[in-house]
Amino acid sequence: MKVNYLASLVEPIAGVDNIKTTALTNGWTVESAVNSRQGEQGTLTVTMSGPTALRGEGSLFRFKMNAYLGTELNSIVGCNMDILDQTKKGYVLVNNRPGKVIVDLNCSKEIRRVHISDNTYTLKAGTPNPVVSHGTIDYSIGLDGQTTVEIYNVMGQKVSTLVDQFQRSGQYQIAFDTDALQLTSGTYTCKIVSGPYTETTKLVITK
Repeated sequence: MKVNYLASLVEPIAGVDNIKTTALTNGWTVESAVNSRQGEQGTLTVTMSGPTALRGEGSLFRFKMNAYLGTELNSIVGCNMDILDQTKKGYVLVNNRPGKVIVDLNCSKEIRRVHISDNTYTLKAGTPNPVVSHGTIDYSIGLDGQTTVEIYNVMGQKVSTLVDQFQRSGQYQIAFDTDALQLTSGTYTCKIVSGPYTETTKLVITK
């Protein structure tokens, strides 16, 4: 099965561990899950096998994606799915509908890439300074990689994770709500780790 998508919006996480079967495909085995890309057109190719033929209507599998979307919790991303009938046993595709993408934004209000990278890493102090209820943190990533941005209290305990995802190189801005993150007045440390880069900056919150 091939799932085609717009690579500038989403990027499925490759690997069989990311593909979850459903009630319809219960008992089937995910043999492979490979990403490929040509320009803005991306394709996730999933190979599955099972002891019995599939009957009925429902989802064949679910998978996680890195999403480059807005801040809405639910967005619809159009994609089409093609059945690869390599064994010539015959398949019938009843429905070919866009899938629903759910973006988890529980950690912060908004994370957005604001500029393509100039291959530098930075972490700027939170603004305004001090932060009262809403603030922003700007940072940049020189190379694509797994990135975390976390907040620690004066005891060195992690109290919030703002970012924990694979990000492409570029300049980013996080908008956060201190009430939603349950951050009280005080001095905190904001820490970023991305590839070889680690940096901290002071974050002051006054309510």
